[in-house]
Amino acid sequence: MDMKVQYTSITIAAVLRSVATQASLELALAPTMSLRAHVANDFDLTTLRSLHGDVIFLDIDTTNARQMRNLALFMSEAETGPVVVTSSNLDVASMREFMRIGLADVLPQPFVGGDVANALQTASGRRPVAAITPTNDDDRHRGSVVSF
Repeated sequence: MDMKVQYTSITIAAVLRSVATQASLELALAPTMSLRAHVANDFDLTTLRSLHGDVIFLDIDTTNARQMRNLALFMSEAETGPVVVTSSNLDVASMREFMRIGLADVLPQPFVGGDVANALQTASGRRPVAAITPTNDDDRHRGSVVSF
């Protein structure tokens, strides 16, 4: 049985750390998806606020505390739309931090098959979720994880 996914037209605004990542992303997109990418080693909150698209796609260095902090602040803003993050250096600690700040879609690099297009499609239909981390990043007020 041949199951084909129908992708909607999505505009992706991206900040990527390398031209190679941009090329990989372009290859992974569905034909109905358009990319507006900016290649930079770093980004600030102003850069993130200037991104406009159906989905924001960020290539982040999880070892860069400034990038992680700017991402957390960006996610805490009410007008932030769907965000998908990718990184070549994901680990358990960074994944936990992404969950704390309200990110639902995180993709490892290198990209695998249809994962990118599926994540972007899913994110475009998702309503933004308020971040758990307060803007003052006080560790005493972080959310807790409940497991059954």
